[in-house]
Amino acid sequence: MSLDISIRMSQTTKPINISFKELDVEFDQEISLIENRIHRNPWSQEQIKESFQNKNNLVIGAFNQDELIGYCFMLIAQTEAEILNIAIDINFQRKGLGETLLKECFERLKSQKVKNLFLEVRQSNHAAKNLYSKMGFKTIGIRKNYYSDNEDASMMQLIF
Repeated sequence: MSLDISIRMSQTTKPINISFKELDVEFDQEISLIENRIHRNPWSQEQIKESFQNKNNLVIGAFNQDELIGYCFMLIAQTEAEILNIAIDINFQRKGLGETLLKECFERLKSQKVKNLFLEVRQSNHAAKNLYSKMGFKTIGIRKNYYSDNEDASMMQLIF
């Protein structure tokens, strides 16, 4: 699938062509670079490689031409799935691409008969929580001290 999206940068509008594809371990270094640019507690390259080894994981990448600009790691277990990690590279954030990537993931999950999608998100990540709410997720609980820095996580669910 390919989408034409215009991004406003400074005084000009630069068109970009977004496409999606399933990723494999060959993208581990590119993912690691994005992880380290945007997350305060990024996945290590070893964690990324281990995630690709799990046959129940699906990883979708978002590309601007040949450049990986975002990804979503999902664990699928029969009719349920969990978003393990989702990211849009720093230069492409706040342009609607996170929503576009989520919609692509939703379509792929629905085609695999997934009915429930779960995720955890930092309590302090208001932008992500707002996006997930906009996309139909509902908060279903709190995981106390979930992150390595002891921050709580909001547990969210989307029913297809």
